[in-house]
Amino acid sequence: MSTTTCVRRASLSPERKVEMAFPISWIMDGHVDCEDMVDEVEDNWLRCGVGATERYVENTSTCGEVFLCDKNDLVRKFVDFDDLCDKVPSCGKENIVCEQAKSFIPTWDTVHGEKVKHLSYCQSGLESLAPLRGSCVSQKFEGPDKGILGVSTFEIVLPSSVQDCEHTYGELYVYLSCAGRCKTAACPLSQVDQTGCTNIPTKSQIFSLTEDYRMTIVAKRKGEYFSQYFSCRNKKCITYDKVCNLVNDRGDDSDERNCQNNFRCNETGEYIPRTGVCNGVVDCRDYSDECGDNCSESSKNLLQNLALKMFSWVSGILATTLNLFITVTNTAGVFRSKSLRGRIDKLLILLVAVGDFLIGTYLLSIAAVDFHYKDNFCRQKYVWLTSRYCNTLGIVSTVGSQLSLFSMALLSVSRLINIDCLVSKDPTTLRSSLKVLAILTLLLLVSSLLAFCPLLTSLEDFFVNGLHYDKVTLFTGMVDKDTHYRVLQTYNGRYKNQPLSWIVIRHLVGRMFSGDYGGIKGDKIEFYGSDTVCIFKYLVTRSDPQHGYSILILFLNFVSFLLITGCYIVIQYHVQRSANNLTLGPSTCRKRDLKLQTKISVIIATDFLCWVPFIVVCLLHFLEVIDASYER
Repeated sequence: MSTTTCVRRASLSPERKVEMAFPISWIMDGHVDCEDMVDEVEDNWLRCGVGATERYVENTSTCGEVFLCDKNDLVRKFVDFDDLCDKVPSCGKENIVCEQAKSFIPTWDTVHGEKVKHLSYCQSGLESLAPLRGSCVSQKFEGPDKGILGVSTFEIVLPSSVQDCEHTYGELYVYLSCAGRCKTAACPLSQVDQTGCTNIPTKSQIFSLTEDYRMTIVAKRKGEYFSQYFSCRNKKCITYDKVCNLVNDRGDDSDERNCQNNFRCNETGEYIPRTGVCNGVVDCRDYSDECGDNCSESSKNLLQNLALKMFSWVSGILATTLNLFITVTNTAGVFRSKSLRGRIDKLLILLVAVGDFLIGTYLLSIAAVDFHYKDNFCRQKYVWLTSRYCNTLGIVSTVGSQLSLFSMALLSVSRLINIDCLVSKDPTTLRSSLKVLAILTLLLLVSSLLAFCPLLTSLEDFFVNGLHYDKVTLFTGMVDKDTHYRVLQTYNGRYKNQPLSWIVIRHLVGRMFSGDYGGIKGDKIEFYGSDTVCIFKYLVTRSDPQHGYSILILFLNFVSFLLITGCYIVIQYHVQRSANNLTLGPSTCRKRDLKLQTKISVIIATDFLCWVPFIVVCLLHFLEVIDASYER
């Protein structure tokens, strides 16, 4: 509908001629619909589109893409985004496609029967549910207008106990709530005045009197008269099946306003099930279902509570400061060492510090991003997840953690091999320097390869989590491959059991819309965008295409920790036994080893206690023994 109003020429009678909005499709259609002809004055409107999508919109609007209707639709060729997925039929398979694209499909709204209406599980064939859910009772239903002359009442068979009506819509919701069978929902119906149904032609209107002598309008069906109208505030009537059905049927919201089974999106005005509010899945295009006042303040931030914020700042500052100091002070020591063993050990300790420095940098960066977005992060969530900064932080954290772990593993093996401190001090040679450089290059290369691999375009079918479409009514939030598949299969009517690559998906989605203004492009939510803190995706299930890679890394890390632990158990035992065998006290070499061994053991123990339980939880989650995922 346009925001421009006029007095329509097709008004039913002179006394009902009022200013009201009119459909966009009336603009410049060659037929004068408004008495002041405002709909046919070209200067009042903006011309958009090319060829089959050429159209006029309001001057306050901007031109953009449109949804292309089914080729078999002879009435409409396209649908504007403002009308797309509004649950009002526009063309072809639009509503079916929209249902597949959204995270919910309204169900459980059918009422069977004419004079006897069976509700919920009180239907033929479902008698076995009565012992489990409660018995069924029968009562008469009159509606909001009592004792209407000449009107037949009908009977409703419904559960005797109070029900949760959050999943019921339309007639079923109306009858249950008005019969007092809903836990929190009140009856949405109101009395129908004789002037309350201007959309019904005067000749078709049937009037009767209520028991308090008030005139009302009734309907005739199969030779009998029934009270079945809901009167909207704009003096238009609808039947009960269109009340509380998540559709603003008459444009004034009155048929949905008093319903407890829905939530109205703040800016866009669309209706979603109340069960879809604050559940971690974006259903409203304006994000008000997840970022509104109904949701907790903590869920609107990147870091959800003060403890996490303080931990990120303090740990980040300490990790970067201390490890930067260690890196600077130990770099020269690598080259000053007189033995090959000394160079390698100091290099590996240096790399552990570099890895921990990168982890500290990651923590500081996440804390800074949280401070930058503050409460606005919820609405900017997908801007962040699709940004290169999120991927960069994912790389930094992965390189840091793997570099630190691999360096500790090699350091453990090195110290185990040279446990007796018998390596002589060899002079600095080119060969020894090349060995040190080779170790440095290998560790950096392997850690970087593991971090960058999920971002390779050639592997996107394994690692991309989904696409995010900005300002495209059909899609909200992150759209995964399964959702794309259902939408494309519904729209095109094929692709049964045929896997689709992301390249093909982007191409086919683009063909669903006009390409007059650059087309529709989805932004990739990469491997590191699976979580708002942009960390490696360790928590995977069998349905995740990247589960093989994640489990491989977890297994590699677990083996590394077992290697580290085993090496230091042997080293600790050997050093302690050697020290006890000395009669004149430990030698200088063993004093140094014992002191260094104590420091490294503390580092290993803390890392082990942190990582190994986490790895076990990830494996149990993958095996579906527990559910460790957390949806925001």
